[in-house]
Amino acid sequence: MSTSTRTFLTSFFNSISSSGFRETFHDALSYDVVWTATGTSPSGGRYEDKREYITKVLSPLQDRPEASPTPEVE
Repeated sequence: MSTSTRTFLTSFFNSISSSGFRETFHDALSYDVVWTATGTSPSGGRYEDKREYITKVLSPLQDRPEASPTPEVE
């Protein structure tokens, strides 16, 4: 793993630990993200930008759990 990747991931998971997953993950997504989810689940499909992905995949999924896990970087 490159140093820049390790630095990004360490910072990313530290931020999730302190601020929560939703905002941190949304902020980390590029506006021109293209995400393809294979399979037949309700979130399966191709999403062409950040807003579409958040609206159609992340928001419905994040509304389901009662609590999010808190990662701990070692």
